[in-house]
This record gives sequence, C-alpha cells and structure tokens, in this order.
Amino acid sequence: MDNRKKIGIASILALNSDLLLIDEPDLGLNLVAVKALFKLFHHLNDNGKAIICITHNLNYVYHQFPRVILLRDGRVFADGNPRKILRNCELLQNAGLDIPSLVKVTLDDDERN
Repeated sequence: MDNRKKIGIASILALNSDLLLIDEPDLGLNLVAVKALFKLFHHLNDNGKAIICITHNLNYVYHQFPRVILLRDGRVFADGNPRKILRNCELLQNAGLDIPSLVKVTLDDDERN
C-alpha cells in the first residue's frame, strides 16, 4: 500500500467517526495490501465502526462484506446477502453486471445460463 493511501486511511481513522464511508479502497493495490486493508476494516467493524464501502470489485464484496446493495440508475436494485445476490446470474445480468470470477468457478453450467 502506498504512503498516500496509508495517510488517507490514517486521517480518516483520526476523526474517530462511528461511520466510515470508503470509495474504491482496493483501487491500485496488490493482493497483499488488499488483504491487509480488509483485515483492518474487519477489525474496525468488530469494534463498533460501521463501514460503507463503494466498490466495483464484486469478488471482494462476495467474500468480505455481510451485506451488499446494488444500485442501478441511482436506485436500489438489490439488497441483501452477497452470497445470494452475487450468485443470482439473472439478477446480475439485469443489473448490467458480470458474475464475479470467484463465483463463476463455483457455478455449474445450468446456473450460469
């Protein structure tokens, strides 16, 4: 993780807010840095911080978050458990999204079509 991102996260944490709104936190990070970042998010959440993460990386959403809200044209399109929503191929297609690659490998041919 580069120093600018570390400083940005540290400045947010210094505010000691109960709610963190984070936009595309994994952008430009390698896998090791992403894992460390999400470990930090889990720690903060376990200690009472609410975290809203805006991301297009559905692979991370599937494994890292207890709830997902999909938006389409500025409106809530789906809201619920990521493991259910992100395995619903028809819903994702209607939302204009691709099936996350980590999900794709677990689906059989019938579920993909």
